[in-house]
Amino acid sequence: MDDANGLQERRDEMPHPTLVDLLATRPSQYWLDLLYEADVPCGPILSRREVFDEPQALANEMLTTVQHPQAGRTTMVGIPVRLSETPGAIQRPAPLLGADTDDILTQLGYASEDIGQLKESGVI
Repeated sequence: MDDANGLQERRDEMPHPTLVDLLATRPSQYWLDLLYEADVPCGPILSRREVFDEPQALANEMLTTVQHPQAGRTTMVGIPVRLSETPGAIQRPAPLLGADTDDILTQLGYASEDIGQLKESGVI
């Protein structure tokens, strides 16, 4: 029995409401410090806003800033995997809805006339 299956099989043994009640008695940082001290790998569950101030994300340079055509200067989570020989980088923000439709359909072999008809008929 591997760890994942073992945990799944034993989850009913965990007194969930009791554990939730116990954890609610102290701030999350208290429990994290206790677990870190016991050498238990763990980390907080962050809200979207908290991610951008999280010391580990900042220290590891996991955030990047791009210029978005509508939102302006925007900070977003960067590439989570760093490879020494082929490092990735965010080169531009995500395209606006429909911005690449013509290019993609052209690459799929659609003629510009066909793309025009799809637009006129409201398909795209």
